Amino acid sequence: MLGLCYIGEDPTTVAMNNEKKLKINELFGQLKQVTDQEQIKEIESTILSLWLHSDNTSIEGLMAEGMEQMKESQYTEALDTFGRVIKMDPLYVEGWNKRAIVYYLRGEFKRAMNDIQRALIIEPRHFAAMSGMANIYREVLAYKRALGVLERMTQISPHRQTLDEQIRALKEKI
Repeated sequence: MLGLCYIGEDPTTVAMNNEKKLKINELFGQLKQVTDQEQIKEIESTILSLWLHSDNTSIEGLMAEGMEQMKESQYTEALDTFGRVIKMDPLYVEGWNKRAIVYYLRGEFKRAMNDIQRALIIEPRHFAAMSGMANIYREVLAYKRALGVLERMTQISPHRQTLDEQIRALKEKI
């Protein structure tokens, strides 16, 4: 399958990106079929790894730096680092997702939600971003909205037990 190249774009990179998209699509297909919880976790972990990977070594380095800053609770620095990633490649979904996590950790839910929405525009199946969205809705006691997000997630991973448990808990609160 050949992809279109923009002027100056490396055809090898385009081919690798197409391969990556095909692999991610294949994994999402598996998520709909697999019922074993450990296999579901493995598939989701593989998808997350594929999303995190960039062919741009500068982005790879900044992402590693930002995640280390996040781990060390250096949130201001992490926001700056992930912001640089986003400026370098606004279509790189994990830049938006990781920055959303930092905003969430700082209690800046509106900014986190904005970045989550950007991530979901780029990749509507981004289950980690959806999970973050559901968490924010729970934090602000918007249980019906959280329930709606979790129900959307079941379309992506219909056999994930933790989703069923979260949905049951939210239905009890509504």
